[in-house]
Amino acid sequence: MDIIPMAYPEGQREFQRMCWMGEKAFNAEDSPYRITYEFAVEAYDKGWLPKNFWTRQWEPDMETSFANKASAVMLHGPWPWDKTLGIDPTAKQSGFPANPPAEGQAEWVQFVTAVGFDQGWVIREGNQDLPIWDVARDFYIWWFGPEAVPMRVDAEGRVAAYKLDPPHPPTGPQYEGIVKEIAQPDGLWPDIKLEGLLPGNRQVYRYYKAGTPGVWDWESGNIGKIWEDLLTKKTTVDETLDINQKNWEQSYPELAANKTY
Repeated sequence: MDIIPMAYPEGQREFQRMCWMGEKAFNAEDSPYRITYEFAVEAYDKGWLPKNFWTRQWEPDMETSFANKASAVMLHGPWPWDKTLGIDPTAKQSGFPANPPAEGQAEWVQFVTAVGFDQGWVIREGNQDLPIWDVARDFYIWWFGPEAVPMRVDAEGRVAAYKLDPPHPPTGPQYEGIVKEIAQPDGLWPDIKLEGLLPGNRQVYRYYKAGTPGVWDWESGNIGKIWEDLLTKKTTVDETLDINQKNWEQSYPELAANKTY
């Protein structure tokens, strides 16, 4: 949902965050997420996406298909690089940026989360009273500390958000296959701008009301039905965005009560 819009001026991270913060409606005419749905409809109609792909499971279907060379290309995080090599150590893999700049988008912007305080991980207020508090606090500090971050850099093939001392250049198949080539003067893609701000959903997760569907119906488990209805023409892009807007209002009532649009 967040990656495809970044090819367009109206889909940049700042506008995505506005939706999550209640400064722009998810179903607005210039909603950044309209771009994702419109692209998906076109891609499905033209056969760029597998039929009934919403029924496929991530690991047993998507990753396994790629690792066994039944799929030519996939959009993913770092883990399939290593899983593929685990099946076939001689496999050759290479990567390329997820989305090119569309018409009207001057910069080739790519989202990348650096290893560090990523994913919006927090320890919620009130956990200090739990019996496991000391262990949880110590683990949290270790996970974002100088011992764990270099290990995560290697495991995920991503750069660190911190200046490490001693320096720890990344390793791993994803780093070698693509990351080291991005935004480097002598790399394959020197003109790319890396965007590392937190996605909107991570920025506002502290406001999420437990038990609600979540904007994309991910938390409710109904996300597959949303996509099935859209791509089989049971619902339109506008109707799908209306569902997302309603979900946001239910899932983030504190923000919805103070929305500014």
